[in-house]
Formats: sequence, structure tokens, C-alpha cells
Amino acid sequence: MVRLTIRRPSGGYKAFLLAVMVHAALVALLVIGFRWQAAPLAPPPAEKIVQAKALNEPEVNQEIERLKRQEERQRREDEAKKKAEAAKQAEAEKKRKAEEQKALDAKRKLEEDRKRKAEAEKKPEKKPKVDEQQKPADAKKAKEKKLEDEARRKDNERALKEQLAAEDKARQQQRRQAEQAQQAMSEIDKYRALIKQKVERSWARPPSAEKGLECLVRVRLIQSGEVIQAKVVRSSGNAAFDRSVENAVYKASPLPLPDDKSLFSEFRELEFIFKPED
Repeated sequence: MVRLTIRRPSGGYKAFLLAVMVHAALVALLVIGFRWQAAPLAPPPAEKIVQAKALNEPEVNQEIERLKRQEERQRREDEAKKKAEAAKQAEAEKKRKAEEQKALDAKRKLEEDRKRKAEAEKKPEKKPKVDEQQKPADAKKAKEKKLEDEARRKDNERALKEQLAAEDKARQQQRRQAEQAQQAMSEIDKYRALIKQKVERSWARPPSAEKGLECLVRVRLIQSGEVIQAKVVRSSGNAAFDRSVENAVYKASPLPLPDDKSLFSEFRELEFIFKPED
């Protein structure tokens, strides 16, 4: 009987077990990696967002109320300023008319005095009857009195002329001052319009800006026209719109100013309503 003997290589069982263990480890790693990648990302906690909104809402309401009070205070100040200016102009006009009437009355009186004097000179002078028994002393007193009356009349005429000349000079000065003030106001209005126009050209409309928005912006300048501060003091209700207006003011710097340096006080700090045309 013939036996067939098969010889296995040395260490065969160990190699086989090692291969099985390596494959098992690779399969385990693949399974763990797949679970790790498939795990969904945890969403951000919603509780913190809600808490942040709750904390900011009172501050927003407080800021809105503050802006409303500031707008109402500004409106009252503007109305009071307009009323005071109108009353001042009315008083000045009343004073001017009174002075003109006074000058006319004085001039009319002077003309009447001159007319009476001319008529008196045309009439033949009536010589008073001389009493033969009149004493020389009485005649001397009468002559002195006549000289005093004549001197007094001349003094009155001279004083009246001086008064008329002074009043006429005062009226001319007031007229020049009124013309200068009117010219200065026209110049101020002109450059306010130029400033607003330049700011509007520098403005970039934000996407959230709706039609009809407007805000009151306060600007501080130096004599070169450079903007040192731009701040919205009456909000439009749209924060992006307000910021875009402030940025437009800075972008438009330097702003146009009149050549007359005496008018700079009107532009050191100015306010205007920004309401771009659609």
C-alpha cells in the first residue's frame, strides 16, 4: 500500500491567521470611517440666537424713541427760529417805515417854514407906529428880542437840516445793510444747495433703500471745506440708507464754500434734509 504524504510549509497557520487579522482590521476601519463621514453636523444652538434678539430689542426701541424726541425737539426749535426771524424782520420794517414817515414830516415842515418865510418877505413890512413918548430903552429891548428870535429861528433850521441829514444817512446805511444781508442769505442758500447737490452725486443707493426715504444730516466743516463729521440726527428708519448718506458726505469732501470768509460761520455746522430724487 502506497501512502501519499502532503508536507505543509513551516509556519503556514501563523501566516494564515495574520492575514485574516489584517483583513478584519481594514474592514473595521472602513466601517468606522463611513459612520464618521455620514454623521450630520450639529446645528447651531437656536437658544443663543433667540436670547441675542431679546437682548437687542429694548435697545432698538429706546433708540427709536430717542430719535423721535430729538426730531420733535428739532422741529420746535426750527419753528421758534422762523417765528423769531419773522418777528425781527417785521419790527425792522415797522421801524424803517416810522423813520421814513418822520423824515417826510420833518421835510414837509421845513418846506412850509421856507414857504411862509418867502411869503413874509414878499409882503411889505409894516412899520410899527412909534410912540413919540416911547423910551429909548424899550426900543433897544425890542430890537434885541428881534435879533434873538432870528438867531433862534436860524438855529432851529440848522438843527432840522442836521437831523434830516443824519436820518437820511441812517436810512441809507440800513438799506445797504439790508441789501448786504439779502445778498449774504442768497449766497448761503446757493452754497447750501451746491453742497446738497454734491452729496447726492456722491451717494450710492443701497439695495434696501425704498422710495420716499429721507433723513436729516448734520455736517461739520473746516474753512477748507473738509468734512470733519457727518451724522444723521433724524433717521429715515432705514439704517443702511442712513449709513449711505453719511458715507456720501465724507466722499463728497471737500464741500463747496463761498469765497467770502465772513460767511463761514454759517457753514461751520450745517444741517440739511437728504431726500434724493427718484
